[in-house]
Amino acid sequence: MNMKRILYILAVAFSCMALSVSCQTKEEPGTDISGVWHLVDTEGLILDQELDVDVYAVFNSGNFELYQRVGESAGRYWYYSGTYSTSGNVLTGRYSDGTRLGGVSGEGYSISLDGSTLFLTSVFSGEVSEYELVEEVPSEIADSAVPPVKSADAPAPVL
Repeated sequence: MNMKRILYILAVAFSCMALSVSCQTKEEPGTDISGVWHLVDTEGLILDQELDVDVYAVFNSGNFELYQRVGESAGRYWYYSGTYSTSGNVLTGRYSDGTRLGGVSGEGYSISLDGSTLFLTSVFSGEVSEYELVEEVPSEIADSAVPPVKSADAPAPVL
């Protein structure tokens, strides 16, 4: 091979590599959902199952905490924690035991913010949960919540 041909092949190879690097999709900055949110509606999901559910979700710096009560007679709030990230308007994450956030599928949630209202739509099922921004988790709930448990050992989180 002559030198011109080698230089031409190298130039083409470097051009292709540079083009592929510059054409890679960049992650969109995620929607900021930092704050304390209280579940106010599940668009029939809970009512269809005749469950009384109360959930507080705290999102802060890539970490989340959930305080969840299922069934009024249980009277007990379960505590879950984990990590999350947002890319564009999609929320994904993992519970502290490694279980993926987003129910059975773990595909996450589509995020929609309207002022102090957060809508989380399951990517898998399309179910929508509506949350309102609140000041804090009531201390009587936070103080009496069952310490972190393996997410598979307790009622499935609504989030």
